Amino acid sequence: MNFHKNIICLIAIFLLAAHLNAFSASAADQAFQARKYNQALNQYQSLLGQSSSNEDTCNLNFRIAECHFYLGHKKEAISYYRQAYTNTKNPYLKIKAGHRLVQIQTVDGQYEDSFATAREILHQGSNDDLTVKTLAYGTYSAWKLSSKRSLSLAEKADCILMWEKFKNNYSKLTPKFYLKNSSGQK
Repeated sequence: MNFHKNIICLIAIFLLAAHLNAFSASAADQAFQARKYNQALNQYQSLLGQSSSNEDTCNLNFRIAECHFYLGHKKEAISYYRQAYTNTKNPYLKIKAGHRLVQIQTVDGQYEDSFATAREILHQGSNDDLTVKTLAYGTYSAWKLSSKRSLSLAEKADCILMWEKFKNNYSKLTPKFYLKNSSGQK
């Protein structure tokens, strides 16, 4: 009988801990939505040590990276985006983390890393809007990189594929009023 009571107590403790973690994540999410990025960052980092699964860890890494991104901490953001991008099995999180990674690296002048990540994303074969935007950054990085060193044949081929994918989906990503104005129509 005592054995069953102990099992029931352990289950209750486990459920309570899971509920408290969900509550903490919710509080961190609320702080993030309220643009209290330092507060959200601290809460996400405390949850990271308690994370029980790889996907939870990847989601927290992404959220921590987002806090660093909005706080202007590029180096830390890149590190956490890279961890989320590399370790997640979730294709949507992989694209989101990869997009931010390529975006920051491109803006920061890290063209080699940006182009390498964009090439990985290209070969995942997705055609969603976020992938296409990411490939635009990748094409720009390749262009900037080509002024510093010669691109290999494979890199040139990937650059052409990125450009084609972006070019073919450009009208989908650009607001209609801009397309009309850019063609000289009113």
